[in-house]
Amino acid sequence: PVAINLKKYLGKWYEIARFDHIFERDMQKVTAEYKLLPNGNIQVINAGYKDGKFKETIGKAKTTDTSGLLRVSFFMNFYSDYRVLMIDKDYNYVLVGGNSPKYLWILSRTPQLDETTLQKIIDVAEEKGYDTDKLIFVEQWTLIYYLKEKTHQQYFFISKGIVDTSLQIADRWLLTFSFQFSVFNFQLF
Repeated sequence: PVAINLKKYLGKWYEIARFDHIFERDMQKVTAEYKLLPNGNIQVINAGYKDGKFKETIGKAKTTDTSGLLRVSFFMNFYSDYRVLMIDKDYNYVLVGGNSPKYLWILSRTPQLDETTLQKIIDVAEEKGYDTDKLIFVEQWTLIYYLKEKTHQQYFFISKGIVDTSLQIADRWLLTFSFQFSVFNFQLF
């Protein structure tokens, strides 16, 4: 694993690609959110849509003596490795693996990555021995509005009638929410 600054790592990540697993099979618009708990552990909230229905799983993670290596559990006290294999210096995207080559994720702070960045991440995964032909690219949100001011950034994404927004102020994601909407009549005058 590569060393990380845990405080910078916390917050919401969008799943760009992954290897297929039974626990995420057919999931789209997947996100992972990491929150530091008062006891020093990390709450992990994995969410997404399967067959049009919102699904959420809450787990926990704990740090280890090795920076970039977390132990994650979604069932009782059965923990698995969570290895940060590559991370952008600004914490915009990350490559994560497990304790075997069967697990791999590409995550980003935004729902899409440009082709050059994505290929760079895939190349690193291949260098580390992963069969990147097995990657499943996740259907994600589409950017509809982006606001950047001196003090904050806000992203608005849309996918099939659901709006997702995140507000970032000074390297901290303070607000993340989703809402569903319906358009009954739209007319230009």
